[in-house]
Amino acid sequence: MGIILVLGLAIVFKPLQSIKFYGFEYEDSFISSHVSSQENLIPFIKEFRTQGCESRVNGKCISVSSYTGHYVSYSAYLFTVAKIFDVQNQYLIHKFGNALLFGLCFLLIFVLYKDNLLGITLMFSFISCLPVVYVLNSGLIENLSFCVALIFILSLHQHILKRNKLWLWVSFALLLLLVVVKRENLIYLSTLILINPKSLARNLGFLFFIFCLILSQYIINPFYTEGLEANYLGRSTFSIDYFIFQFPTYLVSFFRFDGFFILLIFILLSKKPSKNSLILISIWLAFIILYSFHYRGQYAIEAGKITHFESFRYMFNTLPLLIGYMIFGKKNNNQIFKNIVYPLTLIMCLFLTFNNFDMLKEFGREEFTEYHSVNKKIDLLPKGDKKIAIHDNFVLISMLNSNNKLIDIISAQKNYLEFHKDKENILINRFDIIDIDSFNEVYEFELIDELSSNGVKVYYFKECF
Repeated sequence: MGIILVLGLAIVFKPLQSIKFYGFEYEDSFISSHVSSQENLIPFIKEFRTQGCESRVNGKCISVSSYTGHYVSYSAYLFTVAKIFDVQNQYLIHKFGNALLFGLCFLLIFVLYKDNLLGITLMFSFISCLPVVYVLNSGLIENLSFCVALIFILSLHQHILKRNKLWLWVSFALLLLLVVVKRENLIYLSTLILINPKSLARNLGFLFFIFCLILSQYIINPFYTEGLEANYLGRSTFSIDYFIFQFPTYLVSFFRFDGFFILLIFILLSKKPSKNSLILISIWLAFIILYSFHYRGQYAIEAGKITHFESFRYMFNTLPLLIGYMIFGKKNNNQIFKNIVYPLTLIMCLFLTFNNFDMLKEFGREEFTEYHSVNKKIDLLPKGDKKIAIHDNFVLISMLNSNNKLIDIISAQKNYLEFHKDKENILINRFDIIDIDSFNEVYEFELIDELSSNGVKVYYFKECF
């Protein structure tokens, strides 16, 4: 057991152990690490959503902007981890936090199912899937959501198996936590149909749970987020148009070798279906459909597509329900399965696990080149008597990469640049999002070749006279 636990934790720490890496879905990864690394969490919370600093002057944040789709739960969790373990490097906070989550899931499964080889084999399948390696190495809220959901499914199973009311109370507490981590997790409320309705109605804990649920959702108001995002997009956040191009990609990810195929086949073959397991796999499919109708980002809407790789993060969040199908299923005593599928699964899992390390390292090198290296170069520029004002169209990246009080950091907008007359003004134009020609009547721009790269153009700029 100890060996497998160490292997699981190594998945989080071994790849990119010395490389500054926040992970794919960069805006979400950056905001979690940014908020969790602050001295005080309160200024970066508004109506249970995260806020990020958009202007930092003399080392202090003077203005913030809201990230409407992000509940603060994961950032608050990472903030707590950073303070308890005194993690100073921002890019390590999520790795510590994710390793703790991952280790907790491992330990609980080993304690509850220690005599079941199936549970151990499942963990190998779990860690070998690409989303586990990539998502657990990223600062994404799905890490917290997945682990809480998996422990919730285990608790629910223990209650139904042992008729222990304590496990039912634990299930209620975890379900409350789930719905304040991600608004999509409200679908987990449907799992309560596994419990006898008469016993629920007589349970005071259930009535208390309902009260807390209504109160939490009234305070958080998930519909408020949808309204904000709809205004930002200029269209509905749910649409059949999204479903048309997203659902096939999500579904196909469970039938690709480099996706969830091994896990899916193992789970479907390892157990015979029961009434409860069929209910859970139905909820799992409904969860995928729910994800498919909801937009997954501005780029996905404009391009009208979502890549197989992008599906890893979102489908990772549905896996506890799929694993629940196996946990609640009936025993499969097929000897061929045990003699052939078990060893074959382990071999493929080990192959995928170590094969993915190289890809993660490549991600780390690419992220450093396209996101972080420019700030390292700017930090080395001679300052003299004049301070530097960095204008970044992805301002969180500069916030995470520079703590120099001689460098002020300001958010650069497509149609507005806040020029500082008493400083050396530098524009970091990532991915050419800002059309600098539209500013030619106001500012003169000089490309800085030694600071620029393929994805990042860096300019000195000054006012025209």
